[in-house]
Amino acid sequence: MEALSSGFHMTTILSLFFTLCVFASISCVAIFFLTIELGRRKLKHIPGPRRTSAIYGCLQEVREFLEKGQNKLDLLVKWQEEYGTVFKYSILHRYIVAAFDPDVVKEILSKTSVHLKPYRPYGIMAQVLGSRFMGNGLITEANHARWKVHRAMLNPSFHRKYLVTMVDTFNASADHLVNYLMERADGLQEVRMYDAFNNITLDIIAKVTFNMELNIIDDPDNPFPNSILTCLNAIMTSINNPWMQYGLTKKDRKAKADVKAACDFLRGFGRDCVNARLAAKARGEELPNDMLTNILQASQDLEGNENFGIDEMLDEFVTFFIAGQETTSNLMSFTLEMLGKHPHVLQKVQDELDEKLGSQMFISFQDMGKLDYLMLVLKESLRMYAPAPIVTRVTGTEVKASTGLIIPKGSQLNLSPFVMGRMSEFFEDPLVFRPERFVESKHSPYAYFPFALGQRSCIGQQFALIEARIIMAKLLQQFKFDLVPGQNWNLSYAVTIRPDDGCRNYVSLRH
Repeated sequence: MEALSSGFHMTTILSLFFTLCVFASISCVAIFFLTIELGRRKLKHIPGPRRTSAIYGCLQEVREFLEKGQNKLDLLVKWQEEYGTVFKYSILHRYIVAAFDPDVVKEILSKTSVHLKPYRPYGIMAQVLGSRFMGNGLITEANHARWKVHRAMLNPSFHRKYLVTMVDTFNASADHLVNYLMERADGLQEVRMYDAFNNITLDIIAKVTFNMELNIIDDPDNPFPNSILTCLNAIMTSINNPWMQYGLTKKDRKAKADVKAACDFLRGFGRDCVNARLAAKARGEELPNDMLTNILQASQDLEGNENFGIDEMLDEFVTFFIAGQETTSNLMSFTLEMLGKHPHVLQKVQDELDEKLGSQMFISFQDMGKLDYLMLVLKESLRMYAPAPIVTRVTGTEVKASTGLIIPKGSQLNLSPFVMGRMSEFFEDPLVFRPERFVESKHSPYAYFPFALGQRSCIGQQFALIEARIIMAKLLQQFKFDLVPGQNWNLSYAVTIRPDDGCRNYVSLRH
């Protein structure tokens, strides 16, 4: 009798548990579709592609583009041509508004305390497949008050006075790259210039930020570049496949394990560096005048501010390597690719270098002011290939576009310097590489924002442009670059954009 009663109770408990599971599942499905319907009603006045799937929205069309070797940016360009400067699209239960309108860009980027960064996609960069990557760094921090504290600490390290002191390091690293290419300058060897730029900019950011000698360009087995690329690729995979973080397949588990190992390596390396510097300071040793010393001083050795401890320092460590290295190497890769495709532009750059620098090997801070045409070339490259192609915000108020469309409060909004740089509304013959356009005619300052705008514009903008000018000037002084035929010229998009084939060149001596 007792056993029968016990069995009855167990059956009742299991029945109740099953009922609760069914109820929870039905509730989740109901909430999912209710969210879709509320989003649709909220944005019904804004045009855009229809949901091709009741569950996935427009995600299938995104995946089809990826399978064809294209990317989400190509799809945004296509949708812009079909639906105008403001349109909506849906991924799963979320509706996103894309706005390629100068009035919207001005409103959103000039009022950073009103229109804030959303959790997605910046939260995906903060925690990649469950592992802390960029955390609460300058790029990913959504809390505006905390971001201001961090930015104030870091601003002195990017002041013009400090950037001038980096010129020696930029020159020395560029000379290192010159020597590397000298050994391969027979006109016969293929050189992936993206890899070369990637490695030298990693060496530079390590030196000027943390006084570390990584010497990656001479060490092809160094794990730094692959660790960074592993995390960047995982970010894009997470955006395109939101369920991957919770996946239990062998492939998903391996991806999560690889990302964890990469994040642990990068953050562990940074932790060792910070701890070594704190120990050196405690011993009374003379400290290098690099960014780490300045940040430790501003943060009172990571103990004077509850919002900036060792984890936050490591967040910035990773952020510096991503924002300070990846974007600059991509800029130089696309610039070299464009110069290879437009020999008349290359000739003008080299004529300027011959006239202004001659055989001078050291490029001073003052010399860079003489290289006007090289600067135009870099600006044109940034117009066509903005390294960070999408800026995302959540509207804190209603926003009115120049067309009269109202974007409601609380909308997730995508802006894109990449798309706007390719629109004839703002740039004549936008697919033509013509550096002279920046002196021939005016364009809206809110149609060209490769480093974003406003308070949250890229803190390393001048750093990147100084670094790129010195490296490109030295290379174009010394070498002749011929693009390897047969490259696909596609873009690889993993948070930033880069040449898919790596900007492969035959390198030979110019003289």
